[in-house]
Amino acid sequence: MAWRYVEHDGQSLLMIAVKLLALREQMLAAYRLKLLLTLAVGALMAFVLGGWVSRRALQPLRALGSKAESIDVRRLHVRLHKADLPQELQGLQHSLNQMLARLEAGFTQLSRFSEDLAQEVRTP
Repeated sequence: MAWRYVEHDGQSLLMIAVKLLALREQMLAAYRLKLLLTLAVGALMAFVLGGWVSRRALQPLRALGSKAESIDVRRLHVRLHKADLPQELQGLQHSLNQMLARLEAGFTQLSRFSEDLAQEVRTP
């Protein structure tokens, strides 16, 4: 609502202008609804795509873990190959292979010691 005093033909008049805001409020309500729906759909898409990207990005790490889980005392000679790993995991793969080599050497040394000890006990 707006008003103004104006002079017309020597008379002082009060001019009042009124505009209904119902149409603008309806338009803003429609925009607000569209914005909320777009935000909800965007958040859902971000959630789904984030899950997919994280699964895909962690797949080489899961493969490395399953390969490492398959190594036991009888398979200490098995090494992890770097051909199927991204560059970020090749350092981990190298460290695991070095650890496996040390374990294999220690286990071999312990086995020889046990065999030698058994031989010494059997012979007078």
